[in-house]
Amino acid sequence: MTIEKDVQEAQATASAEPAEVTETTETAEATEGITPEQQAQMDDAMRQFTEFMQDIQQTKTELEAARKEVEESETRYARLQADFDNFKRRTRQEKEDLARFASEQLIVQLLPVLDNFDRAVAAMEAQGAQNLVSGLAMIQRQVLDILSREGLQAMDAVGQPFDPNYHDAVMHEPANEAFPDGTVMMELQKGYVLKDKVIRPAMVKVAQD
Repeated sequence: MTIEKDVQEAQATASAEPAEVTETTETAEATEGITPEQQAQMDDAMRQFTEFMQDIQQTKTELEAARKEVEESETRYARLQADFDNFKRRTRQEKEDLARFASEQLIVQLLPVLDNFDRAVAAMEAQGAQNLVSGLAMIQRQVLDILSREGLQAMDAVGQPFDPNYHDAVMHEPANEAFPDGTVMMELQKGYVLKDKVIRPAMVKVAQD
């Protein structure tokens, strides 16, 4: 009986051994034949590979940051270039306007003189002083010729449709067959254009229904 009992206990102990014994055996078999020196080389190679992958990731991060910085720089450059182009165009336009309208201030100051010529000629015609009228009219034409060479032109407003860009309506009168609604009936003060720029609108009376 003792021998049978000992055999049964031995079998039970063998079947109850933990799984880790199997794992230890497998590990031992996997590393069997590798010397400590080879294991150290493998560990060093794995360490170097890990560091290499970390360097690659760092480089990718730095390249992405550099790409974004380049894009931002290109955007800033394009904006600065556009601002500079606009500045050049604006400066060129200002110079052209200055050259075209350099005499504008002087001509505007002379417009009341032309008005006085118109009034004097009209008054003398009413008085029948034809000799004086002829003399003043000649001077007036000479002044207008000089100013026209600078680009000044008088408007012909009577009979034209009222245009607030060129006319200043100060009076209204009922429309008729000769002057339908919205037509300039009378010019109370001449308007002038200097090189396509209205420097004084005509003061007019407009027909109105």
